Amino acid sequence: MNKNRFSFISRISPPPQFKIITLVYLLTILFFAFFRFLFHYSFADQFFSEVTALGIFKSYLIGLRFDQIIILAFLSPVLFLIPWFKNISKTIRNILLVYLGSVFSFCFLLLT
Repeated sequence: MNKNRFSFISRISPPPQFKIITLVYLLTILFFAFFRFLFHYSFADQFFSEVTALGIFKSYLIGLRFDQIIILAFLSPVLFLIPWFKNISKTIRNILLVYLGSVFSFCFLLLT
């Protein structure tokens, strides 16, 4: 019975490549939110004097939506290419790592 349950779970679980892309997405959302928080903390005296807590919360939600658009725009080529490769070779994996590293390094540079 346990063998059938594990085979069912393995059949419905996404491939490891999609799990990695999901992890990259979540990590970049966290980094973008962290940079937004640092910006807010740096200029807290200006924000708290003029903006209400509801306004700050709305701005964080708008920023989250914008961050998702940026991140998914950069991850979409990877998401469209992954299903074509059943077994990703080391060369393709290195190309994807260089692409993701350079794109998100540029994004983090812009954030700072």
